[in-house]
Amino acid sequence: MRKYYQNYRIDESDQEVVILYYFGDEESVIVPNEIHGKPVTAIADEAFLSAGNPFLRDVSRKICQKSLKHIKLPSTLKHLNNALIYCLELETIRIPASLETISNRCFTQCRKLRQIDVDDKNRFYSSRDGVLYSRDGKRLIQFPMRKKTVPSDVLDGVTVIGNQAFSNCEALTEIVIPESVQSIEYSAFCNCSMLETVQMHPNIVLNGSGHFSNCVRLSDIMFFNSEPVVPYGCFSNCKALRKINFGSTIKTIAEHAFWGSGLQEIAIPDKTKKILSGAFCQCLDLKKVIIPKTVSYISNSAVFSGCGIAETDEGPVYYGRGHDRDAACTFYVHPDSAGEKYCIENNYIYTTGTDL
Repeated sequence: MRKYYQNYRIDESDQEVVILYYFGDEESVIVPNEIHGKPVTAIADEAFLSAGNPFLRDVSRKICQKSLKHIKLPSTLKHLNNALIYCLELETIRIPASLETISNRCFTQCRKLRQIDVDDKNRFYSSRDGVLYSRDGKRLIQFPMRKKTVPSDVLDGVTVIGNQAFSNCEALTEIVIPESVQSIEYSAFCNCSMLETVQMHPNIVLNGSGHFSNCVRLSDIMFFNSEPVVPYGCFSNCKALRKINFGSTIKTIAEHAFWGSGLQEIAIPDKTKKILSGAFCQCLDLKKVIIPKTVSYISNSAVFSGCGIAETDEGPVYYGRGHDRDAACTFYVHPDSAGEKYCIENNYIYTTGTDL
């Protein structure tokens, strides 16, 4: 049964209580362990945005963004869903021993979060230097966005860098992925505005998409993925990325992989077979593209939209930054290849050769 209790909207059953949303204005909140003699076992998605109540949504977002700084979770809590999304002022949180699950996007846009502590008796989670890990330390779950320093041992013993684990981290300027790390998941480093250098190893697996998207200062990376693909949106909007060194196994460049990046030239790897929609769309600084004969499929005109020189009835149209011949991209392709076909279909000016 849904009802109100103090500053909370709750869902109360015979056995437990779920917090649906909160509409107070305190800087520090202590969520009760029990309500009406029943344990509080879960906090719902966007509970601290009052998303379940359309009449309170705008008001509560303003409140949470400007006031909520510290929260103490109930010692009875088992499930923390995406309850803290957009709590922009939240600074600290302590995970109780009872907690069993934390949803992937729980801390999204908690831009002032600097410390996550976990009760030593928790069976599922642990913390080290204010960073949230799985209990065994093999999965890095959340690096607080406002944490001022990155410990040198932050990845020691880690095998998985989780979804959005470092997203929006302002302290991260470089990262060396040790060989112990086996996989990097969805948007793990997205929006790291100060990140400039990444060192990866050849056996890494990139799961999901958007791993380094919007890392606007990223300029130096040797890219590896033991799966033969550059994932969806992996380097989208990486404005400082002038070149990319691929591993030798890449067979597919996925949708929007380099959308809006600062690439100036690109040599598609020899083993690549597919380039999908928007992969290099709006790369306005791109001046040279080499497409090997191994590429058999280029999905549509959007792959290089905004690049190149197109022939029209009114004369050539120069794409790229500046919209002139010097700024436009030149394509180098093999005769009778998918690359040449793509250029012909889209009226791009290109150069052919057999020793590209």
